[in-house]
Amino acid sequence: MTPRVHLSMSMNDQRAVGDLVWSLYDYTIESPSVHTTGRGMMLCRKFENRWYILSMHESPIESGSDRPQ
Repeated sequence: MTPRVHLSMSMNDQRAVGDLVWSLYDYTIESPSVHTTGRGMMLCRKFENRWYILSMHESPIESGSDRPQ
């Protein structure tokens, strides 16, 4: 059985220009063996009443507890 992994995200900032949205967020990934936190950026575009992710970039925040055990 695969261990459960929990992902949480919280938006810090969002900016809209027409049909484009830029978002900055913090994230946490937790499992029994790994705990990773970081910051991400996402660029989205609305097209025909649907939102599409154009680009995502995540940067983990390094700490001693981020490594697998």
